Amino acid sequence: MPCLMPSVRPTFAAHCLVLALRSPVFKAELCGPMRELGGAAQPIAVEDMQPEVFRAMLHFIYTDSMDRSDDDLGRDYHGRNCDMVRHLLMAADRYAIERLKLTCQSILCRNLDVKNVATTLALAD
Repeated sequence: MPCLMPSVRPTFAAHCLVLALRSPVFKAELCGPMRELGGAAQPIAVEDMQPEVFRAMLHFIYTDSMDRSDDDLGRDYHGRNCDMVRHLLMAADRYAIERLKLTCQSILCRNLDVKNVATTLALAD
């Protein structure tokens, strides 16, 4: 079980097998040629991602759901909180988590309006 560490604390623990099964990027990093040689699992540094976004991505990896009512980060993903969905979409793209990408795209499309169309269009690039 490696520790996954965003550049900003805290540290997150996750199961290598679960990460590898859900993301080809994690699979290459943990099991493929990108893997660091050495017996024990080494911590993985995750750069350029807010801890809340990484936590939400891990939640999706483990549960296949974006609903997070179990903590204070419970969010209205389907309404006003499209910023988090945009960040999750970028994270899903970075780690090739296709189902999370589709889920985020669907939420953004349903919440598209005059106020956020430019920001959402920039993500399409």
